[in-house]
Amino acid sequence: MNQKQWMSITIEHLTGMEEEPLRQLWAELRDHCNLLDQPRRLWNETDARDATYYHLRMKQAMALLILLGKWKWTTYSMSDVWSRAMEYFERANQAPLNGDEPRRFLECLLAFKSEYEFLENRVDELLTNIVDHCPDLGSHNFQNDCWWYDSFVRFAKGLRHRSKVYVRGEPVPRYELVGKMKDLYYDVLAELVEDLACEIRKDAEADRGRGRIKLATALEESVGHLQNAAKSLHRAWDHCRPHTDLTRKQYQVEHIFDSEVVRKWKIRQFVHSYMLTLRMHGEYADEEPHYLSLLAGMEYRKKLAKDPDFEVMIDALIGALELLTDKGAAEIERDINALIGRDIWSCDENREKE
Repeated sequence: MNQKQWMSITIEHLTGMEEEPLRQLWAELRDHCNLLDQPRRLWNETDARDATYYHLRMKQAMALLILLGKWKWTTYSMSDVWSRAMEYFERANQAPLNGDEPRRFLECLLAFKSEYEFLENRVDELLTNIVDHCPDLGSHNFQNDCWWYDSFVRFAKGLRHRSKVYVRGEPVPRYELVGKMKDLYYDVLAELVEDLACEIRKDAEADRGRGRIKLATALEESVGHLQNAAKSLHRAWDHCRPHTDLTRKQYQVEHIFDSEVVRKWKIRQFVHSYMLTLRMHGEYADEEPHYLSLLAGMEYRKKLAKDPDFEVMIDALIGALELLTDKGAAEIERDINALIGRDIWSCDENREKE
């Protein structure tokens, strides 16, 4: 398909497509838009993104949403939708964009979250983020829909407050939530409490900035209590640490009995975490991906002394990086060995072993 054909596709058409044609269309839209944006992103050239570009990004986001909801995709996530949707609305926050399209996009997001409840919370977060980070959206794109947009803003701002905790669209009973939190390792629970304190501190700062002094003071007081609780939990962890299987804890395999399964899971988790972190950092989007950047600073012998499986983990990582990059396994192995001081050669049979 070409750009003219893409422009004629409606969201209703996307919804009615079968999985494979929709996947192909989504990939074509993604690649086309990435190519259009390449001069700005890679070479700092003039921003050439126009209304057509953002229209196609909107359809790319909707196509992926449908793949996540209707076709239960797990390879990608709402984070991928989030980045494209926010790119669209941040542009709409600066100037009018494609007539009533911003409203239709928001209406599609509202309809989607109602239909696919297991993604509802993530869509709610996106809607709240749009309102928070695009304060001028209404003045540019909703002058003829002021009442509708004002109602949407009130609704979206209210999404951050709930009477219950929801997971994949289902409420979690309080006793169950408390029980699960209680059973966390104490250092992990301490980190959770610290994160909670950090978020409440942000609320306090925002409320103080709005002149809500009494509310801000009460919130700041709660932050202090939470921080003290976290310190006590860290001390509790110090007492528990010597009696904990740290390998199972590190790789989150406490629920697996078979030691060989634990080993395989650990290796898989290492590779998965490495690749996911690379993706989050956007390494593979660079002109020359720094695919080994996460290994920088590691010393092979020290890591191996701490974990006898580290060699197998590196070997598995080489295979994964071979799929990610256009490099061969032997070349990847040479780069890794030079970086971390590894003296094992498993991929290059013709090289003399050191």
